Amino acid sequence: MSGPADGPLLKVEDLRTCLPARRGAGRRKSSRDQNGSGDAADVIRAVDGVSFTLDRGQTLGLVGESGCGKTTLARTILRLIPATSGQVHFEGRDVLALRGAALRALRRDMQIVFQDPLGSLNPRLRVESIVGEALTVHRLVSSAAERRERVAELLRRVGLSPDALWRYPHEFSGGQRQRIGIARALALRPKLIICDEPVSALDVSIQSQILNLLNELQTEFGLSYLLIAHNLAVVRHASDRVAVMYKGRIVELAPTDELFDNPQHPYTRTLLAAVPRGAWGSAVRT
Repeated sequence: MSGPADGPLLKVEDLRTCLPARRGAGRRKSSRDQNGSGDAADVIRAVDGVSFTLDRGQTLGLVGESGCGKTTLARTILRLIPATSGQVHFEGRDVLALRGAALRALRRDMQIVFQDPLGSLNPRLRVESIVGEALTVHRLVSSAAERRERVAELLRRVGLSPDALWRYPHEFSGGQRQRIGIARALALRPKLIICDEPVSALDVSIQSQILNLLNELQTEFGLSYLLIAHNLAVVRHASDRVAVMYKGRIVELAPTDELFDNPQHPYTRTLLAAVPRGAWGSAVRT
């Protein structure tokens, strides 16, 4: 975690994302459904009026049960899926209105680390290509040799040997694969990294190593993180503030210690009460 930030890097206002819903599936009705003017089976309100800010160099933890909209929110912010309404501003830029070169430039500043370190890496590509592709796409290197050098340095920074350049994802452990994913996200020197359950697929013994790496990188590069997790111990360990999401909405947002010591919303209290006694330190023990 970092110290006080100098104003918001990311500002999300009244963001809504509606997704198609299969007829008969469990869903949250849209406003069209409620006033009777739409087909009740058409949409699910995955993100429903979410607002928050994220300061520079800070970590905002986002918690909630599976299906509450956390990942949809992250992908909407990154423009991986379209928003239905609302606003997203990044350094004053209207993210949802950007097109063409302006949108490509934004992607240099906003990156993501996915939950599944194996599924998010192309099994047909060597690590040099996986990590270095963005450098080529954004024309940040002038030769293959320069790209190899940059990728090797990124691998060293995340704790991997440059020998990993020519290996394939299946040749690594889960923790090593997640380090590759972090190196890929770091390649463009972004200002914001969305970490979508970055340690949930890893052994407990490896989780603290990855969390410590993320913290080191944040300190070194001044990164901001939106940390999505279901493990409350992870969020408490790594976050400056925590937002609790329930059925597409943020129902509570507070500084980490305040939220864990004095939760206000009934759903937050339910989440905290469900954590087994003694579990708070198990996922982050070093």
